Amino acid sequence: MNLEVARKLARSLMEDYDFAHWGFAFDRAKARHGQCDYARQRITLSRYFVELNEEALVRETILHEIAHAIAGAKAGHGSRWQTVARNLGVRPVARKASTMPPGRYRGICPCGHPHSLHRKPKRDYACNTCRGDIRWYDTRPN
Repeated sequence: MNLEVARKLARSLMEDYDFAHWGFAFDRAKARHGQCDYARQRITLSRYFVELNEEALVRETILHEIAHAIAGAKAGHGSRWQTVARNLGVRPVARKASTMPPGRYRGICPCGHPHSLHRKPKRDYACNTCRGDIRWYDTRPN
């Protein structure tokens, strides 16, 4: 999706839900889609996420963050936030079915399932599918 179209969509939705006084920006996050910053009263979206995904998913993410703003800083993804999210037409679950840039660290489990992390793994990981141990490789050239 085009960044400027996404910016206009975000501003429009924020106005619709009385958050026009909050700021909006793009960030360079690679491991999350969006963020609700209560201290700065600002919603941000990952520019990578926006550029790699369709409008419907970006719209849902904007509404997800607006639901956080409405529910309040202490709500997290608890029942209060879930109720607000449903009222905004957002499924109150974490979204994994999106395209994000691959991480620097690539992993493979014994069954061959691919894995990716942006930060160096600091603990052992197991594959969610086969439960096998993941071996990690740094893709950056030496």
